[in-house]
Amino acid sequence: APGSIEAWFASCTNLTQVQISNAVTSIGDYAFYDCPLLQSVTIPSEVTYIGNYAFNSCFGLTDIHIPGSVVSIFDNAFSGCNSLVSVTFAENSQLTKIGGYAFSNCEKLVGVELPVSLISVGDWAFAGCEQLTSLTVAAGNPVYHSQNNCVIETQTKTLVLTCNSSVIPADGSVSAIAGSAFANCDGLVSVSIPVTVTRIDKAAFEYCDNLTSISFQGTMEQWKGISKADAWHDNIPATKVDCLDGSVII
Repeated sequence: APGSIEAWFASCTNLTQVQISNAVTSIGDYAFYDCPLLQSVTIPSEVTYIGNYAFNSCFGLTDIHIPGSVVSIFDNAFSGCNSLVSVTFAENSQLTKIGGYAFSNCEKLVGVELPVSLISVGDWAFAGCEQLTSLTVAAGNPVYHSQNNCVIETQTKTLVLTCNSSVIPADGSVSAIAGSAFANCDGLVSVSIPVTVTRIDKAAFEYCDNLTSISFQGTMEQWKGISKADAWHDNIPATKVDCLDGSVII
């Protein structure tokens, strides 16, 4: 399609560099899917969206800059880019959406500041980012704010994204932990859940392989009163929650 890169490069096993024309306005689904040797890509400032699986499994990519023109990054766009260390967004970013699994399993990604324009983040967006220790949102974002390396939906007080160094705020700004918020967070060893939390969604702590200690800053009765979805803690080694007046087996 004119102005768009579609799945022309699928299974491009020998491609190492790409110069994308400034005439390109979109990067379609699977455009550079499974290009394991691709090391360098400059996204032109005319591109408005990056499609599903567009750069999935580009193992050679080490950094990517998202220009201000990009409005949407769709599902799995950069998933599995396991050499990706840096993702930056232009100061004039117009990005409103990051899809599900968009940066999942980017194992070397260390820090991300999400832009002020962002208003939608999909589930598991940064799941499996084993070295991610800094996750913030630019000040002034109308939907989200960040605190203690947690990304929180301000109005609903829902914790939506975390990283290995996240600490759930105990100041009343978090009342719910969204599905997949801590999922695949291998660096998480312990977590303290404040008494203000009243809901924990499905898969919130799923596959936290090293999570051995969970504490709740309230009573056992208050813990039992929290609305918890099935499978909120599947596949984690912790088997109990320590409350102020005892422990509850989970």
